[in-house]
Amino acid sequence: MDILYAQEKLGTAIYDLATSTGDIRHRLWQAYLRFHTLSEDYFPEELKATWNELSAMLEARDAIRNDRGEVIVGSVENTLESLSDDECSDIAKRIYNLYSELDRFE
Repeated sequence: MDILYAQEKLGTAIYDLATSTGDIRHRLWQAYLRFHTLSEDYFPEELKATWNELSAMLEARDAIRNDRGEVIVGSVENTLESLSDDECSDIAKRIYNLYSELDRFE
């Protein structure tokens, strides 16, 4: 478990959410690119379920593939396109809350 790595990745994601231009979907995509390397292994036991819920929310839809089976739109991009502004806002709050919760484990 490397909490500092998770904090760094989520911290830069939150910065992107707050400062990037574009709508919430674009900002969530930019944030996701910052922390997509994380897995539950980077979190303490008490936060693994929270991480897994967040990941599941971002990957709720399958990737879109062409006739040859090649991915043309990834699952996260496809999911973000289907979400309402309120749902996107909820995901952004969850990213922030997970980041905040990591402070308890330093």
